[in-house]
Amino acid sequence: MKNINDPPSFRLIVHIGAGKTGTTSIQETLRTQQDKLKGQGVWYLGLMLEHAPEIRYCWQRADGFEEFMSLNEEEKIKQFADILESSLKIMSESTFRLAILSNESFLGQNTEVIKSLKILVDSGWDIEIIAYVRRHDAWITSAYEQWALKHKINKGRLLPFSAWVSDGHFHFSKYLRPWMESFNCIVHNVSAIEDAVTDFLTVAGISQEGMEIRRENTALSKEELLLRALFNDQFQEPTDPDVFNRMMGFKELDFGRSATAFLSAYLPTDAELKKHIEDCTADREEVNHLLESAGQPPLDTSPLKSNRKEVDLDKITAAMFTMLVYQAKRIDHLESTIDKLIASRPTQVRTGMKLADKEKISFHIDAYQDGFINGWIVDKSNPFGLAIELHTKQGKIGEGMANEFRSDLVKNISEDGHCAFRIKVDPTIKDFGDQIIILLKDYNECFYVDTSSIQGLIKLD
Repeated sequence: MKNINDPPSFRLIVHIGAGKTGTTSIQETLRTQQDKLKGQGVWYLGLMLEHAPEIRYCWQRADGFEEFMSLNEEEKIKQFADILESSLKIMSESTFRLAILSNESFLGQNTEVIKSLKILVDSGWDIEIIAYVRRHDAWITSAYEQWALKHKINKGRLLPFSAWVSDGHFHFSKYLRPWMESFNCIVHNVSAIEDAVTDFLTVAGISQEGMEIRRENTALSKEELLLRALFNDQFQEPTDPDVFNRMMGFKELDFGRSATAFLSAYLPTDAELKKHIEDCTADREEVNHLLESAGQPPLDTSPLKSNRKEVDLDKITAAMFTMLVYQAKRIDHLESTIDKLIASRPTQVRTGMKLADKEKISFHIDAYQDGFINGWIVDKSNPFGLAIELHTKQGKIGEGMANEFRSDLVKNISEDGHCAFRIKVDPTIKDFGDQIIILLKDYNECFYVDTSSIQGLIKLD
């Protein structure tokens, strides 16, 4: 325990947001520059102490806030104060002068966190709170675009702003007041400063030399916001931005240039055409001589009338809609055909397998990528493919058919190569445990795969 009479040589900064004030940019800058920070004697603890020098509790993960809040009040206070003080002691006894904890969720759900931090203050630790606010109209606009349009958190269709905001207004003072009453609290107006990250580093006494400032959750262009809103409006359930990213190939989309600019980048410029005319001077003179002999006018060398017109987006939209309808009809026909094929496959379900049958089964899970688990499974006695479910010890995470074609599986694994699967899993799953279980639905039999052998899976300890 730190002696309350010791000079404050070590300091803890707790950054509490608010959200939509550059918080994620601050957190990402700190998270991705940890080695450089430690070189300055600064330890970034993360959002939920996931980067603390020791891990004692399962909620010490970046996404562990809800699990932490599920504890009773006594356990929340005890565990938070316990691991935080232990971590501060380790850091302060080393070469570190500053620790930083940053989580905007602490602003609104703060009772137990404040009580835990007050225990540390009473033990002599120097704790400083940093918060950011912004003008209310800018904050609510940013929040609406984020949580109603980009990441739709409500069920049903998109809500217009008036309906979305009808549940109440966000009041900074209501949530800041308990912090102001308990600690030394610095509050800055992000609307009046050039950059929240730079301001935070300055207030914290961190040199920016060699630091890479990250920019996260920046305002979307109106074009991208429109596409995401149109996409999310087609779903009845809340829709995570990753759904749009995955289905629409977000990494390949470029919102940085207009249709006209895109086309103009490939069309010849006036200077390029002028040079081409000059390069063809000898040929033009010879052709003009032939034309003159035939009583024809010579080839003109005056500049061409520019063909760099603005692209008519109304015409493009109409054409794209026609194409979409055509593709929708093809997809509908394909889905109908697949349904008929599935309905026609044998429906007999065997409720158990003999050892000899099991030896005919071979399988492999290759990788976890972009929210899908990829692999193959073969039953040499079943040419129709296998209906499978994937489970962890916590329950089912996905299901599908192992009947996709892969050329690399032909002959060596399967006669025709139609034994692969690509199964979508819940993107919120962070820990797959020690094993993934393959359940064969036709046999009600399970096979087990060690997650350490699966590329792309990260097991949380």
